[in-house]
Amino acid sequence: MLMAAASSGNVQSLQRLIAIRAPLDARDSDGDTALHFAVMHRNPACFTVLLNAKADITARNKNGQSCLGLAAYEGYDDRVRTLLAANASIDARDANGRTALMLCKEVACVNTLLSANANRDIRDRYGKTALILAMEHNRIDMMKTLIANNASLQTKNSKGETPLVIAMNTSHEEQIQLLVGAVDTHGNTALMMAAADGDVKTILMLLKRHASLRARNQNDETALLLAVKN
Repeated sequence: MLMAAASSGNVQSLQRLIAIRAPLDARDSDGDTALHFAVMHRNPACFTVLLNAKADITARNKNGQSCLGLAAYEGYDDRVRTLLAANASIDARDANGRTALMLCKEVACVNTLLSANANRDIRDRYGKTALILAMEHNRIDMMKTLIANNASLQTKNSKGETPLVIAMNTSHEEQIQLLVGAVDTHGNTALMMAAADGDVKTILMLLKRHASLRARNQNDETALLLAVKN
């Protein structure tokens, strides 16, 4: 009954059931609680009522989905903020190894989670990071936000591909240009990172796209110097 009220957005029924001490954290056959349903409903009132009644924000369903993960997936930034303020586990993973940050569809939720120090570089069961997942859906603004917040440009998926290699393999021109021009926290460009790794294939691809040979990182090193050193 409590789950039905939450899933339909029926605040009055929800309040009545809570008043007669209906089990707040009862689960359905999928392991979802009333709070899971309330998180996904457009009307935020049921979500607020259940939180105020101390519903369990740590509950996960059979797919390992947390309320924070669902809020991020649905794009409800206000609920993401509320759950974080209530100490929801920011890097909790679902059955696919994905955190709330990796499930985001909206940049606002990404910004909120990054501001709360969500781990930028966790890999899911397929080796994909939040940046790689954003690339899969061609979410350019999300890519820009993650890169600006120092998401790793070198973390590889389960196929051994970096974000730049993935972009080049799929011929996403806007993604390629964004990644070619990006730098890491030490001022290393994509060409420098490829040179340091001895990745000849990526070096050649970058040179064809006129990646700068003159750029220097924070240690005053060029791509050529890094190639010689490594």
